[in-house]
Amino acid sequence: MRPHAPPVLRGPVLRGPAVDIDLNTFWVLRAILAAGYWPRSVAVEYNRNFAPNQSYAVLDLPSEMWAGTCYFGASGLALERLMRAHDYSLVAFDQAGFNLFFVRTDLLGLPLPHSFAALTSDPRLMTWGPNHKACQQQVWLRVEEGPDLAGAHWLRHMPPAVLAHRDDPNLGRTMYEVETHDVLTVHRPRHHAGAGWPGASDGDAVLTGVRRTVDGHVGPRK
Repeated sequence: MRPHAPPVLRGPVLRGPAVDIDLNTFWVLRAILAAGYWPRSVAVEYNRNFAPNQSYAVLDLPSEMWAGTCYFGASGLALERLMRAHDYSLVAFDQAGFNLFFVRTDLLGLPLPHSFAALTSDPRLMTWGPNHKACQQQVWLRVEEGPDLAGAHWLRHMPPAVLAHRDDPNLGRTMYEVETHDVLTVHRPRHHAGAGWPGASDGDAVLTGVRRTVDGHVGPRK
């Protein structure tokens, strides 16, 4: 692998890695890109429990393992936003609904016009069916659109939110934000000082200052 330094570097780089490690897939992928590596293509596991227009990722939990629930990785749109900020275009996803495939936009010649958010989820298809055990009342990060996802202020585009879900045999699994009586605070690590939300305190936690499970929700977020 060679570091990415566009537009100067266009030489041989890592070809086609696949990032699929369940719980922390989003964060390992982001670390690869942030370190300056620029693969020609990337295959990455996405969390199909979300609708195409939902953009969420789990907290960065490097010392934990996936528990077999729907709390893992990131939604398709969250991954697309991260990759687009690093100059990649989404080109395909598999029929089983497990992996997204990205190619460097410079190799395509221009960004592709389609987006994961424009897809229509059909619960009759395996791609959109409920998957994995329940993950109620978990704290996620809402991944917002913006080129800063690849820059110094990326934390500003990932505020915390508490999610629950409803499961219906005809409609599939619906993930939604809930109000909570708990105050969600995220402590930025010292090496990210100045990059987080206004008012966030310095600390050693890497986006784990919030509790993963929050009690006391009062209903769907409006």
